[in-house]
Amino acid sequence: MESQNDEYEELICEEIKKLAAIFRKEAGEFYPFAIGIDTSKQIYSIAASNEEEFPDSQTLIDILENNIPLDIIEGKYLLGGICLDIFKYENIDGIQVKKDAIEIRFIREGYYKRKYYVYELRSNGDAIFIKPK
Repeated sequence: MESQNDEYEELICEEIKKLAAIFRKEAGEFYPFAIGIDTSKQIYSIAASNEEEFPDSQTLIDILENNIPLDIIEGKYLLGGICLDIFKYENIDGIQVKKDAIEIRFIREGYYKRKYYVYELRSNGDAIFIKPK
């Protein structure tokens, strides 16, 4: 099952990076968003909302982290991934440097994992993701 998880995670990562780059270019930032994948490798957008017109990011994260395991139990998909636009600090020659990054939280029943991808913004607004170390 672990190699299958790796394959599903990679498919989710690729889709999330594409979407994050589009959202970043169009709006300069983005709310947390999520996608799920099923056994046929079909990708689904996962919605999160509450009564507020503009909920804060943590509220959306909480909703997604609570709902994804329930959706998986119901058989909607096998694995969910939540994407957050964050800053990641890297030590470069003893100096902490703040970098733009995304955090992807993988969620499945009994499974939780995080991956980080630093990205650079080009002058045309494109986000170029750097392979994680």
